[in-house]
Amino acid sequence: MKSVLALFCLAGAASIGNALLLEDIGKKALRGSARERVEIMARSMFALESLLQLPKAEQKIPQSQQDHLIKTIEEQITKVEGSMGKIEDNERQDAELEHQNILLGNRGKIAKKTGAHLQAMRDFRKGLNSKSRVGGLDFVSKMKNAIHFIKKGALNGDKEAEKGLNDSLLRMGQMLGQGPPKLSPGASA
Repeated sequence: MKSVLALFCLAGAASIGNALLLEDIGKKALRGSARERVEIMARSMFALESLLQLPKAEQKIPQSQQDHLIKTIEEQITKVEGSMGKIEDNERQDAELEHQNILLGNRGKIAKKTGAHLQAMRDFRKGLNSKSRVGGLDFVSKMKNAIHFIKKGALNGDKEAEKGLNDSLLRMGQMLGQGPPKLSPGASA
C-alpha cells in the first residue's frame, strides 16, 4: 500500500514538473523578441514625435538645429535596424533549436496536443516578428525620406520639400495608428 502511494506521489510530482517545464517553454516561445518589437515601436514613436514638434513653416529653423535633428533621426534609424537584426537572430536561433530537437528526438517526449500548442505559439510569435520587421523597414524608409526632405530644404521654406516631409510624417503617423496629425512646417492635412 505504501509503495502504491509513493508511486502515485512520484507520478504526480513528475507531471507537475513536466507541466512547469512546458509552461516555461511556452512563455519563452511567446516572449522571444518581445523586447525588440517593443523597442522598434518606441523608437518609431520617439522619432515621429520629435518631427511633429517642429515649429511652423513661417519660422525657419537654424541649420545647427536641423543638423541635430538629422543626427537624432539617424541614431533612431540605427537603433531600429539593430532591433530588427536582433529579431532575425532570435528567429535563426529558434529555428536551430527546433532543428536540434528534431534530430535529438526530443519532440517525441512532448504530447502531440502540447506540441501543437507550442508550435501555435511559435507561429504566432513568428507572425509578430515578421510584422515588426516589415513595419520597421517601412518606417526606416519613411525616416530616410524625412531626412532627405529636411536636407532638401523643408525647414527652410522650400514648399516642395515641405510637402514631401509632411507626406512622410503623415504616413509615419498612419503606420503608428494615429489619425491625420497636425503636421509641422506649414501643414495642410
